[in-house]
Amino acid sequence: MKLYFTVFFFLLLTCCLPLSGVTQTTGSWTILYGKWQVSEGWSFFGEAQLRSLGTYRDFHYYEIKAGGTVSLTPGIKAALGAGKYTTYPPGGNFAGSAASDEIRLWPQISLQQSAGVVTIENRYRAEFRFSDSGTAYRFRYRPGLSVGLNDLFPALPDARFTVSTEIFFTDKEPYFQRNRFLAAINWQVTPGTGIQTGYIHQFDYKVKDETGKDFLVLGLFVDFGSGTRPTAARDNTEDE
Repeated sequence: MKLYFTVFFFLLLTCCLPLSGVTQTTGSWTILYGKWQVSEGWSFFGEAQLRSLGTYRDFHYYEIKAGGTVSLTPGIKAALGAGKYTTYPPGGNFAGSAASDEIRLWPQISLQQSAGVVTIENRYRAEFRFSDSGTAYRFRYRPGLSVGLNDLFPALPDARFTVSTEIFFTDKEPYFQRNRFLAAINWQVTPGTGIQTGYIHQFDYKVKDETGKDFLVLGLFVDFGSGTRPTAARDNTEDE
């Protein structure tokens, strides 16, 4: 029943946001994320994202991906994922032909350490991108930190504040492609479910995929295996 309530609340937020006073040049990211804990060191994940250039209108991008994660040490995780990433021209809800349709394979390493109530993460990802245009390579580095709000103020709900910035670059000139900033709060709703609300700002330098600068983020995260805390203690290892 708690899971049903979480899903209902997530859908209600999705429906109500277009009615709010948010500027319509602000886009949106909607995220559905599932995790299956196989053992203490192994897990599998699946994720779907839907993005728009207006506040839940002018949908232009979607991705579906899955993969696995292994804990090498308590502070080091390795992951391997693959997915389909499709971008449409702006100006409509998936109107016309896709501007970009890719299959991506991406290994990554995530390093974490704690300093008091703050958790620091450094994530390194390499992307192998396959499309009709051929094969392309991209590399991503994301430093970030998070802090439990109720660690600072015990009266607050079980939630974590996360902030990160990510640099995208390639093996060809001009090398630098994008910088993406994220600020979000990951709310723990039940032991196995959570909701993420946040804001993304990004700067693009001649990037063909996923245009737009400012986005609202709304994500639903479900742990189907261990019943652990998927959002409040979540390390953002696989998503985005």
